This record gives sequence, C-alpha cells and structure tokens, in this order.
Amino acid sequence: MLFHSFEFIFVFLLIVAGFFHVISKHAPSIYLFSFMVIASLVFYGWWDWNLLWLLIFSVTVNFFFGNILERQKKTWILALGIAFNLGLLGWYKYAMFFSEVVSTVTGADLVLEGIVLPLAISFFTFQQIAFLVDVYTGLISERNFMRYALFVVFFPQLIAGPIVHHGDVEPQFSDRTKFRISLSSLSIGLTIFSIGLFKKVVIADTIAVYPDLVFEQGSLGSEISFVTAWVSSFAFVLQVYFDFSGYSDMAIGLARMFGIVLPQNFNSPLKARSMIDFWQRWHITLTHFLNTYLFNTLMLRETERRIALKLPVTPKAMRQPKVFLRVFAVPAMITMFLIGVWHGAGYQFLIFGLVNGFTLVANHAWRLFTRARKLTVLYDTPWAKAVGLVLTLITVDLTFVIFRADSVALTLTFYESMLGLNGINLPESYAAAFGALAPVMERLGVTFEVAGDANIYPTLNTLLLLVGIYAFVLVLPNTQEFMRKWAPVLHFHKETTPAFILKHFDWKPTVPYGILFSVVFAVSLFFIIRQDGNAFIYFQF
Repeated sequence: MLFHSFEFIFVFLLIVAGFFHVISKHAPSIYLFSFMVIASLVFYGWWDWNLLWLLIFSVTVNFFFGNILERQKKTWILALGIAFNLGLLGWYKYAMFFSEVVSTVTGADLVLEGIVLPLAISFFTFQQIAFLVDVYTGLISERNFMRYALFVVFFPQLIAGPIVHHGDVEPQFSDRTKFRISLSSLSIGLTIFSIGLFKKVVIADTIAVYPDLVFEQGSLGSEISFVTAWVSSFAFVLQVYFDFSGYSDMAIGLARMFGIVLPQNFNSPLKARSMIDFWQRWHITLTHFLNTYLFNTLMLRETERRIALKLPVTPKAMRQPKVFLRVFAVPAMITMFLIGVWHGAGYQFLIFGLVNGFTLVANHAWRLFTRARKLTVLYDTPWAKAVGLVLTLITVDLTFVIFRADSVALTLTFYESMLGLNGINLPESYAAAFGALAPVMERLGVTFEVAGDANIYPTLNTLLLLVGIYAFVLVLPNTQEFMRKWAPVLHFHKETTPAFILKHFDWKPTVPYGILFSVVFAVSLFFIIRQDGNAFIYFQF
C-alpha cells in the first residue's frame, strides 16, 4: 500500500486514525499498542501477505535477544543477534546475486531463483541491530513486547524510514499526552504530509518521465549523446531527491498526526558544497546509523591501536598519508561500500559505494591539505563555495548514474557520453546563439548538427523545467525549515537557507495557510488520478 494511493489516504488512514483516536481516549496503553501493531501489519501485508510472517518472526527473535542482552551483556550474544539479522538480510537480498557470482567464477550451476525480496527488510533489519547494540551498551531496555513491536513496525516509518532508534520513539509511545491525535498534531502532520505528497506525485513523477525514457533507450542500445546523458543524469538526481525526501516528509507527517516526532532524514543535500556535506545531508538516519555503529568504531579501534603503540594521533599526524589511510580512509571506504551493498544486490551498487567512498576520502584529503596550509581562498570564500556547489553537483550526477543504470555496461555507456568521448553534439540552432564562439567550439570538437538520439534529446521545455526546479531547491527553505517553529523533527539540523529568505517562510496554523495547503493537497490528488501511481524508488529496499 503506497502513501500516495487513494486506498491508503481515504480508507486505511481514515479508519486507523478514527479507531486510534477512540482507543487513545478510553483504553489502556496495551490496547493502543496492540491496535497500532495490528494496523501496521495490515499495512505491510497489503503488499504481500505471504511475507508477513518474516516481519513477525524478525520482531519476535530480536525482542528475545534484547531481553537476554539486558540480563547478560555478553559479546557473543550480541554477535549472535547481529548475525541473525544479517543472515536474514543476506539470504533474501543477496543470495541470488552471490550465487550468480559463484556460478560465473566456477562454472557450476548454483544460481538460486524464486527468492522474493521482502518489503523494507533493509530498514527494519538496521533498526533492530541498533536496538540490540543499544541494549548491550546499557542505553535502553525494553520488556514490553507490544511496545517493542510498535517501535519496529509503526507504519509511517516501516517501509522506507527514517531509521529510528528505540530511545527516540519509545518515550513518545509511552507518553499518552503525546501519543494521541490533537488538533495541533493533526494540522502540523497534514501540512508536512501534503508537502511530501506534492514532492512525490507532482515534482518527482513529472521529472521521472525523461530519465526513465533515456535510461530505457540506453539499455536497449540506443545512442546517448553528451547533452542527453548530462541532462538525464541531472534529472534523475532531482527525481530521486524529491521522491525520497517526499516519502520522508510523508512519513514524518503521518507520524506527527498520531503525536509522534520522527528524526530528520534530509537537509537540503542539493545545496551541499562538498561530498562530505552531501552525505551528511542525504538520508541522514542511514548515514548516522553507519557512522555510529561502524565508521566510528573502526576509527576508534585504529586510534586506540596507535595510542597503545605510542604513535601520534594528532591532526598533524593525520596529514601523513599512511596515518590518514589507516585511521580515516579505510574505515570510510568500508562504510561507503556497505552503503552501496545496502542499496541493492548487483555490481553497480558495489561500485556505487566504492566510488562514493573514494570521493569522500578525496574530499577529506583536500580539506586537510588546504586547511593545514591555511589556504582559505580555496574553501572559505564566496567563489570557492560557488565552485564547491557546482563540483559537488557534477560529482553527484556522475555517481548517481551508477545507481540508476541497470548494468555496469550502461553506466560505462553514459560515462563515455558524459566525458565527451563520443563527441559533443549540439543542435544546429545553437550555433547562431553562440555567435563568434561557435567556430572556436567547433575547433575544440563540438559539432552543431542533428543528434543521433534526436528522439530522446532534451527539449527546451525539459531544460527550463529542470533548471527552474533546481533554482527553487537552492533558494527556498526545506520542509523542516518551513515548519521550524513547531518542532517538526527530532535532531533538527542546521538551517541551510539565509535568514533574509527564511523569515518570509514561516508556517502558522492560520486560515490562509490552511487554504494554501488544501490546494496543494488537491493538486496532488489530481496528479495521482492522472498518473499510474509510480512506486517510491526506495519502496523495496
């Protein structure tokens, strides 16, 4: 069941909200938890009832491990619990891929077939691993099964996050003054949900038409020219941003309708001026999970090893290549590799993780180099920030081609075109627009003629649409900034929009804003009727 479907909005959500409101007023907490767990299981099972047992099994076993860890904080018990979770994830998500790899390498017929990827397995697996680690370290405890089950299966964040920590939401579930429907929570939640719905069905699905066409034609062997490759990759970056941030807004808004505040998952990543900055703003809860439970652990282990050997771990020492490599680069590459693996089973996802790991390592090395030499002109001036914005966008465009392409071969096809290895072709009409520069461009290898991929070459309207949307992304505040005075999310991150712009965007529970977002909601419904209802890109992760 998709958040942007009529059966969810006008049937499931209305029924659940109505019963929840009554139960929260008149029944003990155990009945409230039980009802929301059952409702969430119905929501999950709507996609495939045959795999509902796996979610229930995972929740039950992890609750069992959590209770044992609470009484006996032994490393082998934690390791067994983590192994159980990774085993389930590995079997359902990666078994077929690795069997193909083994078959290719050995020539044996070991290819597995028929393993269906359960909905949201990556999200509820990571969420429960975090729970076990937090119990082991003594940060949390949980002995109420229904409350634990609700923490995992709470339907607003079950399918694609945000990834939540038990300590963030359990106190809210237990507080009946918060875990309820109120006029305030309903108005805030509906506003955030409407913004997310608009992002998804009006912006993301409209943009999706072009990159879907180009990548489909590319997979069929059609020519992809320089301009087509760059525009379609840029379009996909915008599409996936509005698709996933739209989902996150809807999840946050839905939870808020029930009085629950979820963590922030996006913080205007397309305003980032470096790849470090980008990954701190993109899918924040996944990045935080891997930083907390993997990257920081690996860095700490290497740091402790150096201290034990009486080796320096100062910032000056970090500028030495060997130290930088062992303390930072290796942990970063491992972490980003796992981010790639987390996204899917396939060579392109492994490469996606490794390439992004390399960009982060290079970015950190550059930062150490320039700041050690106090070259502020290279990182802390307006022009340097503008260059950083452009270079980051170009890097994201290049790396996200790997994510979108359905094969390594298609990725290489796009890269050949994007790097101009197949020539740079522009329409004939552009020659007049460039005037005296046209002959110079021709000497540099640019040709002005009808492109070989004329049927998928971007039109002027497509270019104007994409540039206009990106301009709005750069100038306007994000959802959390717009709702900033109403505590829209947990762990609110630094504002990215200049104060002189931000002061003009300040949501209030007033009639004008109510009318405005009623129109936004109505327009979104119109687009749902007009379109086929594309699934979220992160729907089956």
